[in-house]
Amino acid sequence: MIGSIKILKKNKIMTTNIFKLAAVLLLLAGSFYSCAKKDCQCEDLPNCHLDENLTVYAWTESEKKYYFGGGNKIFLEIDPSRVVVRFDKRCFAEVQAFLQKNNQIQHIELGERYHYLVLTMKNPNMDIRALRKEFSKQTGVKSVNPMYLYIIEEHSICEDMVITDEINVQFKEDVSQQEIDKINHKYCIEIKEIGRRSHLLSVPVDLDPLEVANAYQISGLANYSLPNFIVNNYTF
Repeated sequence: MIGSIKILKKNKIMTTNIFKLAAVLLLLAGSFYSCAKKDCQCEDLPNCHLDENLTVYAWTESEKKYYFGGGNKIFLEIDPSRVVVRFDKRCFAEVQAFLQKNNQIQHIELGERYHYLVLTMKNPNMDIRALRKEFSKQTGVKSVNPMYLYIIEEHSICEDMVITDEINVQFKEDVSQQEIDKINHKYCIEIKEIGRRSHLLSVPVDLDPLEVANAYQISGLANYSLPNFIVNNYTF
């Protein structure tokens, strides 16, 4: 059992519209919510299908993970020892208690903002698929992902890239609403906000937001599709 939680500081969020995201969080904070255990399956949604071939779960994969930025692939490394859990702040106490009982976790660090926990695991290279399945049983857990690293060795740069459950997508002007609805249903997407130029979408806990963002980009329907990251900047 873990006795205390350390707080991480000096984090900033990378998003195409931080003000809209802040407004969404404020709206959620003011609404009633129950943290009691409940089940929500993909089958509850119309025309929903989870693509099992979409997500690369194993941390031992030789292929590097990446996202698209400016039309280019931005490659990321994976920290084999750390897992990031994003949670609904209304369920923090329940999520904290749930994780502190887990004997696979060595210690927990709490992000000062943006409602996430960084777990250092006792055994590295754990199967993220198994962790997602286990942790998603707890209501209030929004995403479970490895800690990604952005590394530029020649400049001695190494940044933690905390991926959230959210992606920003701008669909092409000639894409129909039917096409948008189809791909959203395919990946069980929750629409958080529709702006003038982009959609803020939430990815279900059992899928990898990085891979879902890439799937939207590769589909040809989007001008861009970017995961929302929380970045802890440091140079060594």
